[in-house]
Amino acid sequence: MFVILFYSNLYAFLGEGPLWYGSQLRTPCDKYWWTNLLYINNFYPKSLINECLGWSWYLANDMQFYVISPILLFIIYRFKWKGVTFSVGGLLLISLIVTGVIIGVYNTDVLEAEQIEGGFQNDPNRGSYTDLVYIKPYCRITPYLVGIALGYLIHIQKTAPGKSPLKKLPKQSVCLVGWYVATGLGVSVVYGIYTVTKKGGRPFNQAENIIYGTFSRFTWGLALAWVVYACHRGYGSLVNKLLSASFWIPLSRLTYSAYLLHPIVLGAYFGSFQHTVEYTDKLFAFYFVSVVVMSYASAFVLAVCVEFPTMQLENVLFFRNKRERSL
Repeated sequence: MFVILFYSNLYAFLGEGPLWYGSQLRTPCDKYWWTNLLYINNFYPKSLINECLGWSWYLANDMQFYVISPILLFIIYRFKWKGVTFSVGGLLLISLIVTGVIIGVYNTDVLEAEQIEGGFQNDPNRGSYTDLVYIKPYCRITPYLVGIALGYLIHIQKTAPGKSPLKKLPKQSVCLVGWYVATGLGVSVVYGIYTVTKKGGRPFNQAENIIYGTFSRFTWGLALAWVVYACHRGYGSLVNKLLSASFWIPLSRLTYSAYLLHPIVLGAYFGSFQHTVEYTDKLFAFYFVSVVVMSYASAFVLAVCVEFPTMQLENVLFFRNKRERSL
């Protein structure tokens, strides 16, 4: 709420110059701020460019997943692995089918035809992948479902190791196969678009477009699920040491605020330039470091002044109510 207030009223005063447009345009928050508070901004307004804090569309997705998760957890608790198959597997199948059908019927470009230099541009006759697929929960839920299944697997191995489906497999075999498969899945997602993005490349045909758009995020979710599982089970080695290092803790407490603020930092930074920007690897490496540092510095201020005090107030109120009931 604070970031919406700041963005809609004070963002215009953060920059100036020939590239600055923040002071000349009214933000969509003037009209659609309430959709963010109700977590429906991934459905209304219908286009991402009209959303208040357009980058916050995933907060709506995440809240919607959170709302339905008790139903999934109850089914899993009641029916165990059959519940996982029925609830998680069923929703996963439905999501993949719906995503593929939408991409195929509306002929959306899963990469939004970014390689203009390659000779092809956005086709106005094609549906918007961003509005129809990218921000919609029924197309985005697959990694979340993978996470629920992974959480149940870890829970079973902790509370009832004899019932784990992996109990009979040798540890070394599971480790090797898991890392090879996860690496292959991750690489396929990242470099599967190489034929499109390389200079002189060609766009996806319809089949490639549907396959990549349907399975890429599910595949990436599987790769990340293995990293979590491997680190939890002791298969992580150096990866686990890096991801578990204590120096991540302060930054991890600022990630939510950094997520909310970093597009504002980007807009203020690049919008205040007095000249156009030309790309070089070295120049953008400096830009990247600058934006990361300023985003986390801004996040620290937001967290200390807004987020942490609100959390403490919430804890005090809940603790007081609990203590009063006990008395």
